[in-house]
Amino acid sequence: MELLGWIGLEYGSHPWITNADVIIVLDCDVPWIPTLCKPTTSAIWHIDVDPMKQQMPLFYISAKSRFKADAETVLKQLNKSIADHLTAYSTAYKSRFEILEKEYQERLASLRELAEPRADGALTSAYVARKLKEVMPKDSVVCLEAVTQTGMWLALHNWCQC
Repeated sequence: MELLGWIGLEYGSHPWITNADVIIVLDCDVPWIPTLCKPTTSAIWHIDVDPMKQQMPLFYISAKSRFKADAETVLKQLNKSIADHLTAYSTAYKSRFEILEKEYQERLASLRELAEPRADGALTSAYVARKLKEVMPKDSVVCLEAVTQTGMWLALHNWCQC
């Protein structure tokens, strides 16, 4: 079973943050804005090249543990460990994983739907992002400074298999 954890790009809050059992903050400078959204769990692990945010002294994530590490290496290690131990999980955990995976797949389906061409022929940012993804090399680096539609672009370009 593949474990999926990306909840999308939100601006300062997301309902899943307040309901999470465990949170792994991975290479993220500001995962939530405490005045808008606070995790209720104390099981927060922060993995980053600079988990203490030495260049951002005004923001601090209250984490159970912090690890200065490369995200790709950590994810490979976590995926292997979870895969090795998944059969040991109880039925309740497997059921929870199935629910979360279903919600994740529904989210991806809604993103794919948004990236479809409109009947009236008008262009949408989701459709343009999808088309750009189709023609760009997989190893492209995209720098986006736009304030609007950033979430849609990142979702379609990096994660959604549209």
